Amino acid sequence: MLNSYFVTLLKGKVTMKYLKMFLIVIVMMAFIGCENAELIDCQQENNSLMAANNNLQRDVEQGKQALAKQKTDSEAMQTRAMQGITTMLTKQEKKTNELKVQVATAKKESEALRKQLVSANMAASKQVDAVRAQAKANAKLNAQVAELQKALEAAKKAAAPSAPETAE
Repeated sequence: MLNSYFVTLLKGKVTMKYLKMFLIVIVMMAFIGCENAELIDCQQENNSLMAANNNLQRDVEQGKQALAKQKTDSEAMQTRAMQGITTMLTKQEKKTNELKVQVATAKKESEALRKQLVSANMAASKQVDAVRAQAKANAKLNAQVAELQKALEAAKKAAAPSAPETAE
């Protein structure tokens, strides 16, 4: 049915005239081309936008890679900082513990020395008391010796005048 329609169209003079014009337009368009200025501008704009889009996508990808590298570097730096802080705190805690042990030892030594000092003071005090008592006893003995010497002198004086009389 469709074939019969085309056949009837081709047989007619009017149809041949339109067909010839249509074929001429097609041949001219094939040789000259169908270029629309707006279409060309749009294609050029599309090409430049596609290039810009590709550049932006490349820049975004590079930015993502740079961000990932910075994040990795930052995490590594934080890890090193935490390790350094941990090491420093461990050393400080060790030093603090050593100082605590030294302070405790010094306190024990100080207490022992204080006790020795108290004992030495008590012994010295007892020796001082003993020396004072001995000094008092010596003073009494010296006083008795002095009295005996006076008595001996008095006895010598009393016996001395009588002794020459007996010698005569």
